[in-house]
Amino acid sequence: MALKKQKILHKPDVEERLVKAAKKLFLKHGYTGVSTDMLAKEAGISKATMYSRFKDKEDILKAVVDGEGKRLYTLDSELPTDSGAFRKAMITFSINLLQLLNDPEIVRFDQLILSQAAKHPKITALFYQHSYVKTYKELEKMIAHGQRHGFIQRTQPAELLADILLNALEGRTYQQAIYGVKASMFKSPQKRVQTVLNIVLDI
Repeated sequence: MALKKQKILHKPDVEERLVKAAKKLFLKHGYTGVSTDMLAKEAGISKATMYSRFKDKEDILKAVVDGEGKRLYTLDSELPTDSGAFRKAMITFSINLLQLLNDPEIVRFDQLILSQAAKHPKITALFYQHSYVKTYKELEKMIAHGQRHGFIQRTQPAELLADILLNALEGRTYQQAIYGVKASMFKSPQKRVQTVLNIVLDI
């Protein structure tokens, strides 16, 4: 007698549900407009359970921002050791970044954080550390790796090259989106990335 195969569904754990709920509420109400009661209710858990996973609301914000950025980062052991694979890794990272910035929710979240900067500088600094600084550090790590292996001939500090590269990738396109000047985003990420990498890093 043949047994029917049952489809195994992924059941989100408590942290996953809470981060998903927090992202939804932060986008709708802004960070300061969301209470821990709202977070617990949206996630369908008790506040005691919430505090057993995260120490406070700031800790939950870190998890939300870190979760969005995970798709960009690589492990040191995964950094390529030949020039072709390295160039491909740089292109992939850069395209992933532009696709992330193309997400209307990311733009909205940036706008909300910036709108609360004057009254809540600590939250703005936390967001900056867990989004932009991590991205800068990841690029710096990859560029330094490329310089050590001779894939990048530029002799400027990796920190400076990462700064120039990230700003060149975003350019005024993302600035226009953040300030609501223009809704359209990066229409051809692949072409933009290849051009910028060629100009900034000569790869």
